[in-house]
Amino acid sequence: MEMYSVKYECGCELIHKDPLPRFCKLHDKCKIKNSYKIKDDNEQTRKNDCLNCQYQVDRPLAKCRLCAENDYNNWEPQTEVITNNNGGKQSKSEYLWTDFSPSALLRVAKLSKAGCEKYGIDNWKKISSVEHIDHAISHLVLHLNNDTTEDHLTHAAWRVLAAMGVNDGK
Repeated sequence: MEMYSVKYECGCELIHKDPLPRFCKLHDKCKIKNSYKIKDDNEQTRKNDCLNCQYQVDRPLAKCRLCAENDYNNWEPQTEVITNNNGGKQSKSEYLWTDFSPSALLRVAKLSKAGCEKYGIDNWKKISSVEHIDHAISHLVLHLNNDTTEDHLTHAAWRVLAAMGVNDGK
């Protein structure tokens, strides 16, 4: 595979496969100043590529400024700043965790751990959301029929969360 070292008018340097990008990725306007072909087996170049893209970075296993900024900016949506009763400022949360029953969340987490020990970590990802929902409904019906062989509400809640997780992965 042919690789090229590309220098832009702004001073940015990029290691890239053919075809070469026309403009600098950081500034989106600086044109190519010069470029030259390098070997694919250039270990020094590989060690200093950004973890997300082909930009050269000053140390191994690092991200370039653009990728790091994108990660930071996309990590959490920009939200309004609020002030609490003590005068502390923070971002307004989109979530309300304090209105849940902590014991119910602990029951689901305990069931999740038991499932990992019995079936293996991430086994739930190998099951379709339809199958998870089918099992959740079964647990709800068993609960409604006063079956006490297991904690059916916890099992139903876990299966619904697993179905949501499987759908998120699509």
